[in-house]
Amino acid sequence: MQKSKKMGVIQLTPLTAINMMGSGIILFPANLASIGTISIFGWILAALGATLLAYAFSICGMFSRKGGGMGGYAEYRFGIRGNFVANFTYAISLVIANIAIATGVVSYMTYVFNWTLSPAGTCLVTLLVLMSAASISFFGSKAAGKFSPLESAAYSPLSVD
Repeated sequence: MQKSKKMGVIQLTPLTAINMMGSGIILFPANLASIGTISIFGWILAALGATLLAYAFSICGMFSRKGGGMGGYAEYRFGIRGNFVANFTYAISLVIANIAIATGVVSYMTYVFNWTLSPAGTCLVTLLVLMSAASISFFGSKAAGKFSPLESAAYSPLSVD
């Protein structure tokens, strides 16, 4: 029996969630730490906002027969220009989010390993983190899914075309 090279639904879900929410969530505690325990309401509000966003996308998926996710939904209403604007702004936000996540990783690494880095050193280590994370994609989507926090999801019997 040949092993499937497709990623499963259980694998894709955390991968997408981490990608979309990573930069905001990783920096959230640092931003709210100065406020105190009342910041728990910020966490609740962020969770509610993420849930409402997921609900909005699910409704769009039910009403739109076009594929392509966010760009497809925009194209359904605004034409090809709407598709371009939605996908372009999403791509820009992903670049910014990935840099923010890598910067957060480097910040945590400097604390854990007690490093003192210059701004140039921080930039170089951030670039190394970005390149190492991007290099996983050279091995395919299955490898990227196995790298996600839910590694056991790689053995899911479900698959997505």
